[in-house]
Amino acid sequence: MNHDRPGHPTPYDRGAVSSPTLDPTDEQTVDLRVPALPAYARIVRLAATGLAARLGHSYDDVEELRIGVGEICKLLIEGDGKDLEIRFTISPSAIGVRARLNGSTSPLRVDDLSLQILVTVLDDVAIDHERALIEATLKRATSR
Repeated sequence: MNHDRPGHPTPYDRGAVSSPTLDPTDEQTVDLRVPALPAYARIVRLAATGLAARLGHSYDDVEELRIGVGEICKLLIEGDGKDLEIRFTISPSAIGVRARLNGSTSPLRVDDLSLQILVTVLDDVAIDHERALIEATLKRATSR
C-alpha cells in the first residue's frame, strides 16, 4: 500500500506516531552487531526500515533502503566472517549505512547484479573489497 498518495494517511498523519524532529545540524547513530548468518539479515532490514519510517521518509524511500540494506547483508553474509557491524547515521536529509564483515580472511566479492541493485536504490555507494566494508547513503527524495 502506497502511503504517499493523497487520501491514504500514514500513522504519522493521523497523529498515532510522532515523528522526531532533528535540528538540521543534528546527526545521530544507531549501531548493530549481529552474527553473519542469513537469519539475522531480517533484523538489520527491519531496523533500517523502522528508522526511515520513524523519521518520516516516504514509502518509496523506506522500500529502497530495505532493498539496499538487504543486498548489503547478502553480500557480506556470503563472506567468511563471523559477524556484521552495521552503523546507521541519521540526519534530517539522509540515512547513511556503513556495514562491515568482521573476521573475514578473503576479499569481498560483489557481482554485477548486486552492484547494480545497490547503485539503483542507494546513493553514494562505496565498496572496500579488502576490508569487507560497504558504505552507502539514502538521501530523502527531496534532497536528491
